[in-house]
Amino acid sequence: MAEIPNSWAPPATAPGSGARSARTKRTEHSSSHNSEAGEFQVSNVRFRAAAPPAFPSPIQTAWNHPACQLIRTAFGPKLERGVTEIVLRSNIKLKYPEDPAQIVFRYVEGEEESTGQPTVVVIARWDEACGPEWERTVIEAKRFIDGAKVAATGKLDHLDIGVELIAPELTRTKFVSYIPETESTKALATDWEAIRAKVSRILGAYPATKGKVTSIALFKLGFSDEDRDKNHLTIYISVSYDSPEARWSPAIQEIQQHLDSYPYGLTAHIEHNDLNSPYESFDLLLKPLTDERLKCKQGLEFHTTREYKTRVELGEDISPATYLTADSGEKFMPRIGTLGC
Repeated sequence: MAEIPNSWAPPATAPGSGARSARTKRTEHSSSHNSEAGEFQVSNVRFRAAAPPAFPSPIQTAWNHPACQLIRTAFGPKLERGVTEIVLRSNIKLKYPEDPAQIVFRYVEGEEESTGQPTVVVIARWDEACGPEWERTVIEAKRFIDGAKVAATGKLDHLDIGVELIAPELTRTKFVSYIPETESTKALATDWEAIRAKVSRILGAYPATKGKVTSIALFKLGFSDEDRDKNHLTIYISVSYDSPEARWSPAIQEIQQHLDSYPYGLTAHIEHNDLNSPYESFDLLLKPLTDERLKCKQGLEFHTTREYKTRVELGEDISPATYLTADSGEKFMPRIGTLGC
């Protein structure tokens, strides 16, 4: 068992700079409240509510960070049990009723020490009407945690322990795939440019997204890995990290209303993501590998369903981020190699 530290505190400033980027800017708060530890703010957006306000997704989770170990040493299961009791008194539907609350360390990848925060996280089922109930529950849970911390006679004064209610939609793995021939119709191809242009105009009409769109794309996106054709045909919209998530709702509602006027079953999805060239113009080819070629490549340890990682390790597959173009003008997938071999 690893040795449990007797202290931990976040550094005063981010490594290399005292200023934080838009990537680490917290979600706009919806309300402010007071506890025994002082004032705190709450963010309440689609699929999650948090105090203090959450960082833009994606957020990383560390289970055994020194800060979490310190809290467990000081409180045991008291905080998790207390938050669980508060959630159970509400009308919130839990994803994991048998073990709903967990103390974890939430942080922005690459900036763990400067942005991270120990947080009691609860995964719950979300619907369009649950926002007020989620916010009330987070407020009560934050007051409980702050009260317990103050009662600990100064042992953890340097730590701000957060609370986060989050839906499975933001915790499960999503899969991207090309549009199958059954859905890639001539009608959709004809309408796509008009759809994209209209989506762009709608986004440009709202201050929260005007001038902040980094991509608008069309592909299959969803939680099904075994049969990705079952995933939603999605209009994927990415915006820069200085776009306030709390103000997306009117734009996305108008976009979805427009998409519903078409017969293609299109679903709008918006998230923070800075896409740099050439990826924002990196088309998906409608030529999937045949079963025979896929089986051959899997025999060589090439697996198309593996997760992408920020850092490539020795022995992993690498490939140019571009297509090869034949003399005929037809595009083909580039060759794949192995790093270090």
